[in-house]
Amino acid sequence: MKQNRSESYTMLMNQTNPLNLNSSYNDNVIALKILLNLSDNDEVRFLGQQILDSFILLNLLKGNICIKQYHEEYNVLVDKLHTFINKYMHFEKLLRDSNVRTYAFLTNNYNLDDTKEEGNEAKGAMSAENAYVVFSSKKEGFNGYSLNDILINSDIFKAVLCKDKSKKFKNEIINNNLNSNKKQQNIVNSPEVEELINRKKNKFIQIVTTDDLTDEQLDLFNLIEEEIKELILVDNKIILLENFIDKLMSHLFVLDSKIARLYRDYKEICEKDYEESIKLRTKLIEKINIDLITYESILGPNIKKKENVIELDENELYQKVANLYKNYLMEQIKNPNLENIKFSEYLEYIGSNKDIIDYVKKKEAFEQQQYAQYLISKLGDDKNDKQLDEPVMSFSRRKAA
Repeated sequence: MKQNRSESYTMLMNQTNPLNLNSSYNDNVIALKILLNLSDNDEVRFLGQQILDSFILLNLLKGNICIKQYHEEYNVLVDKLHTFINKYMHFEKLLRDSNVRTYAFLTNNYNLDDTKEEGNEAKGAMSAENAYVVFSSKKEGFNGYSLNDILINSDIFKAVLCKDKSKKFKNEIINNNLNSNKKQQNIVNSPEVEELINRKKNKFIQIVTTDDLTDEQLDLFNLIEEEIKELILVDNKIILLENFIDKLMSHLFVLDSKIARLYRDYKEICEKDYEESIKLRTKLIEKINIDLITYESILGPNIKKKENVIELDENELYQKVANLYKNYLMEQIKNPNLENIKFSEYLEYIGSNKDIIDYVKKKEAFEQQQYAQYLISKLGDDKNDKQLDEPVMSFSRRKAA
C-alpha cells in the first residue's frame, strides 16, 4: 500500500515538474493549487481555493467583456467576485493564527525529497529557471511543512492575485484581457451568414441598376437590409457566447456557495441564449432567402428558376405562399412549440385557402421524395455524381446535407 502511494506521488511529480515560477503565471497557479489542496486545515484549504478560483473566473469574464451587453447578470457576478477576493486578508489572518501544514513544498533542487527550510526553498524556487513541487506522503510522525512559511517567503499567492508589491503578473493579465477583447471586436461572420450576405450583394448589384424602384420593391429592399443587420447581430452573439462557454468548460471552479449559485445561473442563461440564438439565426436565414427571391420576382411578371419559366398564376400563388411562410417563420421565433409543426399543418390551423394548402402539400411531398432520393444516392452504390438541389422554402422542415 505504501509503495502504491509512493508511486502515485512520483507520477504526480513527473506530470507537474518542472515549473517556471519566475515567469509563467499558469505554473504559479498550478503550484499554489497543489499547496492548498494538500494542506491539513479545511477552512484554509477551501477559502484559499475559493479566492484563487474567484480571481481566475473574474479575469475570464473581463477577457470576454463583449458578452456583458447581453445579460445584466454579468455585472452582478463580477461585483460579487471582486468582493469575495478581498477575503484574502482574512485568509492571511487564518494562516498567522493557525499552524497550517501542507504535504508539499517548492524548491529549485530537483534531487531534494525533504526539507526543514521550506521557506528558503520556496524563495529560491520563485527566481529559478526550473522549480519543482515535491510531494510527501502522510507517513507516521511527519506532519508536513508550514504553509505560512512557504507562502510568505515565495509571495506566490499575492503574485497570483496581483497583490504583491512588484505586481509581477498584473500587466500580463491586463494585456491578455485587452487582446482577447480586441479580437472579439473584430468578429468574422460564420460561413453561412457570410454566404448569404454575398448573395444579397450580388442580387442587388444585378437588379438595382437604376433609381426606378417601385414602392413595393423599395420597401422589400429596406426590409432585407434590416433583416441582414439583425442576422449579423445574432450571428455575432452566437460566436461570442460559444467562445465564452468553451472557456468555461475548460475550468472546474471551487467557489463560495453563494457565488457558485450565481455562476451556475449565469452559465445556464448563456447556454440557453446560445441555443435560442442558433434557432433564430436559422429562421432569419430562411426568411431572408425567401425575401431575396420575392424581391427578384416582383421585378417582372415571371420568375426564372432552373431554366424553367413559372407562369403568372403559379407565380402569384408562390408569392402568397412565400408571404405566409414568412409569417410562419416569425410565429416559430415567438413560439418554440411550433418548431416541429409542418407548414401545411400550420396553414390548416389558421384556415388558409384550400388551393394554397394543396400547393404546399404538393411541395412537401416533392421534398420528401427528393430527400429520399438523396439518401439513396448518399448511402447506396449509385456512382452518379449529380447533386440534388435543396428547395428554397423547406416546407417539410427537413434539410438535405
